[in-house]
Amino acid sequence: MLTSLVMLLATPPVSPAAIAVGEVVNPAAAALVPSNLPAVEIVWKTEKHVAYWHVTISGEAGKRDRSTESTRLSVDAKDILAVGGGPGKRVDVAVCAAKDTGSDPSTPGSCAHSNFTVAAEPLNDTIVYRVVDMRFDSGNDSHLEKIDATGSSAEVVGALKTCIGCHSYGSRDLLALNIRKQTERWLLIAQSSTDGWHLFDRKNIGEFSYVTFSPDGRYLAVVLNTRGAIESHDSDVEPFDLIYQSGDLAIYDTLTKRLALLNGASELAFVEDMPVWSPDGRSIVFVRYPTPGPEGISGMRLYRVAFNEGAGGTPEAIDTGAEVGAYVYLPQFSPDGRWLSFVRGDGSHGVFARQTSDIYIMPASGGRPHKLECNTDGVMDSAHRWSSDGHWLLFASKRVDNHTALQISHIDAEGHAAPPYALHEDSRRKVNLPMLWNGPKPPSPAAIDALVDFLFAERK
Repeated sequence: MLTSLVMLLATPPVSPAAIAVGEVVNPAAAALVPSNLPAVEIVWKTEKHVAYWHVTISGEAGKRDRSTESTRLSVDAKDILAVGGGPGKRVDVAVCAAKDTGSDPSTPGSCAHSNFTVAAEPLNDTIVYRVVDMRFDSGNDSHLEKIDATGSSAEVVGALKTCIGCHSYGSRDLLALNIRKQTERWLLIAQSSTDGWHLFDRKNIGEFSYVTFSPDGRYLAVVLNTRGAIESHDSDVEPFDLIYQSGDLAIYDTLTKRLALLNGASELAFVEDMPVWSPDGRSIVFVRYPTPGPEGISGMRLYRVAFNEGAGGTPEAIDTGAEVGAYVYLPQFSPDGRWLSFVRGDGSHGVFARQTSDIYIMPASGGRPHKLECNTDGVMDSAHRWSSDGHWLLFASKRVDNHTALQISHIDAEGHAAPPYALHEDSRRKVNLPMLWNGPKPPSPAAIDALVDFLFAERK
């Protein structure tokens, strides 16, 4: 089960009377929550001082009342079930201002409302995400953290003065990390065994970005030659621009431990980036765009190239319904291969933390895309991953006070998204690059720290 965490999530507008004193910001109205949550955290906001709050949850079997001085309250799963909140059943939430813990709401207009429904499906994957400072600096500390299916959250990797970039798990008990310390960047691959995690391979391959394992875990797609320019801004909304001037897709074979460029995805005239494997492992979808000029990036498209056991092929453009010059990036496949999701936004100065970004979905075999209903206009909804059963989409969003939070949305059989539910938010740091993993237990911080220390100690 997932841990009970503070949920901060914007909700659709309600009547002026309902928000006279407070506004429920989680759960969002009509949100679907995984069936294995141990509790639902109700959170509300107010600009007025209120001494006490009454919170009522109600369903077809009854209601439960609570009082608190705080603006948040955790409601246990057993109480949700007691009011009739089983899978597919709606639970209503009312938060009312009160003069004291025993009084009725102060005025008829002093209550705020929301509702949620417990989904039929649980979320059984471990969530792994990166945590970094609010303002980008590759020399600052960075961490990988997890929330596992038992409900506990913990650090996976904590590296001081070390940048941990795009990470990936493989189905062969492998962990690939993009690690930069001082002026050196390394590809570090660790392997899990019965007695812990050990160094499998390491490569000093210059500047590189994304890494992602093939479905069978044998191959690792790596974006090499990522020469880029970073411009920082005094803003938490879009704190930096990162424009890559080059990028080539290469394949690392775990059997031979060799790395080679992939034909069809390593052309000098283009930047090739953000690869994702098709679920059958027979092709790779990636982002391609011409080498940027002084005005920035002129547009991004998705392409598909056959893998052919590393031989590659001729890249084919994917029709995402976007106009010429649009920016389409960060593709992902649903586990069954039915859907292809991606992000659209203004990527003229890079794709990270773009205020205009939204998540779209289309049939992977071709068809008309649509913007997912879990997006919020005018804020970043971007990097995302599918759960292993295909029922949930985890994504990073800045819909709450420009803090990057992890949201989760239920995706139905027709590719439509329920209102999202916040799983984790950190007001002090950025929470990004989420992924869902149902494979071997992630390594402990000590195990990976030892590998990182060993790696750089040998370089001294």
